[in-house]
Amino acid sequence: MNLSSILISYFYQYPHAMFITNRCGMIEYINPVFETLSGYNRNELIGKNPRLFQAGVHDPNFYEELWKTILSGKEYEGNFLNRNGSGKQFPGKKELHLFGTKRETFQISCVEWTFLRKMRK
Repeated sequence: MNLSSILISYFYQYPHAMFITNRCGMIEYINPVFETLSGYNRNELIGKNPRLFQAGVHDPNFYEELWKTILSGKEYEGNFLNRNGSGKQFPGKKELHLFGTKRETFQISCVEWTFLRKMRK
């Protein structure tokens, strides 16, 4: 088994919701947990911008700081209020990371279910 297949297996079995975007910010991969959490299926999300999850509660400064952080090479971690496929708002603790090669840059987003469950109680 090579590293690529191990990483792919890890991504799809990871117990938290994750998606990966390309350098243009379009979703290229989502794991099954993200499908469940978001209320969208894979085909509805591939090629879309994660802006479609915005619930309209965070001001532009929130997103400006987020992008400033990850574009500087740092990890961004924060609490978000997003909207799922049915339009319902849901909270989550999200971690954003940039990684890449010389040719490609990707963003990984991970939503922590533990935080989500605590917020529902």
